[in-house]
Amino acid sequence: MFALKPNRTKHLLSTGQCAYGTAIAEYGTPAYAQMAALAGYDYLMIDREHNAWDIQTLREIVRTCRARDITPIVRIPDMVPHWISQMLDLGAEGIMIPRVESRAVVEAALRRMKYPPEGERGLATGIGHCDYQPCEAAQVVAHANANTMLVIQIESQLAIDRVDDIVSTPGLDAVMIGPMDLSLSLGMVGQVDAPRMREAMGSILAACTRHGVACGLHLGDAALLRQWAERGARFITYSSDIGFVQDGLQEGIHRLKANG
Repeated sequence: MFALKPNRTKHLLSTGQCAYGTAIAEYGTPAYAQMAALAGYDYLMIDREHNAWDIQTLREIVRTCRARDITPIVRIPDMVPHWISQMLDLGAEGIMIPRVESRAVVEAALRRMKYPPEGERGLATGIGHCDYQPCEAAQVVAHANANTMLVIQIESQLAIDRVDDIVSTPGLDAVMIGPMDLSLSLGMVGQVDAPRMREAMGSILAACTRHGVACGLHLGDAALLRQWAERGARFITYSSDIGFVQDGLQEGIHRLKANG
């Protein structure tokens, strides 16, 4: 029997620990996944919502994540069942769904992610999610049902109004607050640290804590992320490939011209 790797991020979160990740959103190269792993990140959020990467590009990024033991979590554009199936078969260990506003969406996603009897996912063996090993079917089913993770994003006032009903859904692993879209929904676009935003995000965090679901957020401000971690956020996503490149370019030219 071949060994299938456990989901390190799901293990960290389910045991009350923090998981730290970053995102890839623009430069579709597997090298970024390898660099993120070498830097010590636990997971890589692969953003399929805001770009047009093809399946081959996604497969190579996911495959590199698995080889380097950094959890690949794919954010799909919307809750469309075949996107979930494709990403999981490629080898994604987590699915992130944006703009969730109802418990029904969470339940539908979980059904698509899990094999029977827990769900309705179709079975294929020996492919990406098995690391191309000739695994026994029963082994694949048991491993996947125990290790795939579902992350949803709470990004609107409507979702906040329903937050307890949404995050109490059995099987939900984590909530990722979407600060930019949430600020847009609240009429204060981009003001991610405004008092009303802090109150809204705090209410999401509190609901997750009540229901034993890990909560986190994605920001390019490390100091602000640390503040939320001190308040109990445990699913911490810092910056992205675009953010790191922009920061590096700006810092470099600033240093070069500092004494000019």
